[in-house]
Amino acid sequence: MIGDYVFITNQDKKRAKILLSKITILPTKSVVTIGGGSGTKKSELEICIQEVLYKNNILSLGISLDDCYSLHFNFRNDERKTKGLKTIGTKEINWILVKTAIKNFKKGKKLSLQVINKYTNSFMLETVDSRGIQYLIVEGLYANYLKKFGLSDYAIHLTGTPEQTLKFRKRRNKENEIDKFRKKVVQKEYQEVLKLKKYADIVL
Repeated sequence: MIGDYVFITNQDKKRAKILLSKITILPTKSVVTIGGGSGTKKSELEICIQEVLYKNNILSLGISLDDCYSLHFNFRNDERKTKGLKTIGTKEINWILVKTAIKNFKKGKKLSLQVINKYTNSFMLETVDSRGIQYLIVEGLYANYLKKFGLSDYAIHLTGTPEQTLKFRKRRNKENEIDKFRKKVVQKEYQEVLKLKKYADIVL
């Protein structure tokens, strides 16, 4: 998500280099998805993959599903508290927007991305011309759900635990991680992410 801190380490760079050979054998206009629990460093890996592709003269575009929720994060917790933890999962994402973006990318058309402006704290649409861009990288908790619809050509699952999630999110200065409800949310998200592990082409 825009405004989040990223902590790139040598491990992230090594993972990207390992994945390079697996990604570059994919046809042009392929979609790579990176799924896993919060705090498993999906954003960092996505950035490193884009960087290593760029150094090999390959252009790629990254999408964060954090920016593709149907409901803005300012109101998401209230919704969850009102309707219960059962609302947490893939149903929270605006998949129509994501799927449309992917289909337009594969056709080499312009695509619209939903992003959160850190200064206005609101959703905005950003248009990108996908001509010349060879790979689309989608990262997020539920990114590998796209494999179910044949919209992910290579799915990466990053492993982690709810405890690691809370520790990493605290380091990123996100929500109040000692909040009991927040801990329940993290546990539920973790359970939902594990259901998508079966779609992975590789687990790291």
